Amino acid sequence: MPTRSIFAVLASLAPLALPSVAGAQGQLLRSAQAIDDDFRGYCLDVAGTGENTRIDVALRTHSCKYRGDNRDQLFQWVDDFMGHVTMPEYDRCLEAADHEAGVELFVEPCGDTDLQAWTLSPTGQLSPKARPDLCVTIAAERSPAGTPSWISPVYHRRDVSLQVCDYAIAERQSLRWALEGEVPASLESTRRLAVRPDIVAGIRRIGNDMDPANMGKTQELLAELPRVYEEREIEMVTDIAYGPHEKHRLDIHTDNFRRPDNGELMPVVIFVHGGGFLFGAKENERNVPNYFASLGLVGVNMTYRLAPEGTFPAGALDVAAAVNWVFENIEDYGGDPNQIFVIGKSAGVEHVAAYVFRPDLLPTDIARVAGAVFLSGTFAPNADSPTRGELAYYGEDTSNWAQMGTLGNIERADIPVLITVSEFDPPVYQQSLARLIHELTIEHGRMPRVAQLLGHNHYSSNVSIGTTDDTVSSEIVEFIRATIERHD
Repeated sequence: MPTRSIFAVLASLAPLALPSVAGAQGQLLRSAQAIDDDFRGYCLDVAGTGENTRIDVALRTHSCKYRGDNRDQLFQWVDDFMGHVTMPEYDRCLEAADHEAGVELFVEPCGDTDLQAWTLSPTGQLSPKARPDLCVTIAAERSPAGTPSWISPVYHRRDVSLQVCDYAIAERQSLRWALEGEVPASLESTRRLAVRPDIVAGIRRIGNDMDPANMGKTQELLAELPRVYEEREIEMVTDIAYGPHEKHRLDIHTDNFRRPDNGELMPVVIFVHGGGFLFGAKENERNVPNYFASLGLVGVNMTYRLAPEGTFPAGALDVAAAVNWVFENIEDYGGDPNQIFVIGKSAGVEHVAAYVFRPDLLPTDIARVAGAVFLSGTFAPNADSPTRGELAYYGEDTSNWAQMGTLGNIERADIPVLITVSEFDPPVYQQSLARLIHELTIEHGRMPRVAQLLGHNHYSSNVSIGTTDDTVSSEIVEFIRATIERHD
């Protein structure tokens, strides 16, 4: 049977029991599947929100808004005879511009017109009664959708129109009403299952040994996770010199769609990569600044001198030089010099920690950051079992190492910090974190923010940033938000 005939038959069947699902105040009319928006799915939506709502322009779909003010997404089925789909908030009816493929949808004053008469088949095809071969269709292309604040979840939008019903695009032509109890379940699942069970199982099999093979296995395991931003959103200015050395380079990441129209300066996130003091490059870590740029912040990706050319305290000095450059220049890119946050990963943690906690190592005219994040790092070299990178960076004479580490040498403790450790990090990382917490809390009276990244290993924490696994990114975003609020 031809595709069109199958859909025509389905569309002619009695609609689902809609009155029992779409209540008097309306309900979300969403894609039957999540498509690519994790648990939320795409909901039929009026352009704009709140006082900026535009009911006079074509409808679109938007990531479903289950909480807060979602009146611009609430629809209601009125009766089978008229086939009206109304918006209670605006007392209007869903209407097609015409009964032709490609036309847009609107909400108009309700009336006796076949352009407002709809059927919803048991398989979720919403079609004009007069043209059961046409289906309300969510567009294939998506784009970021503006939200009131950078701390909101990442939303997307897609256009919606009437198109010829086609099984090949059934995922984008199948709709349903959101179910009672679905929202808390999906939000709970998003948090509880942020790291998918199969990925956790894979990471557990990899174990906590640190070697290049396990890094590759971890990256391969997470490669299938969808990203929450589009690469085309991001604009980069690359290889800006922040110092005289060839490694003194940084990239600036901004988002083409989410720059504030009012000229508001946004928080800045500087990422300092790892690599065991010997390796690593900013080009391998672009997902991190890309993600923060996609939220509307300004992402900065830096590299630094590697050992054995760069030896202690070169890493801390390079972080300080990059922070100084950002402080002096970031307004040109929409960043707020008073809201700079720096994230260190692995070996980058030791460089950032030395910059944050040991001003005695730095020149006196160094800019100060608003906060720092440590992703799976140690805070002092391990003289009992030194790595090749530690020997290259701190020197062969381990008797001097006690004076080089952060632990036991903290001079400044008033910069807010978030310290993380992964569930499957090697024990040395967990022990170092515990020692730093003890020293900051007991000796300096500063309790740091701490997070254990369940389901992650040493390599997965930074790789996951910007994907639908928000275990790590949500911790960082919340730390930034809370830190800014406390100091406003």
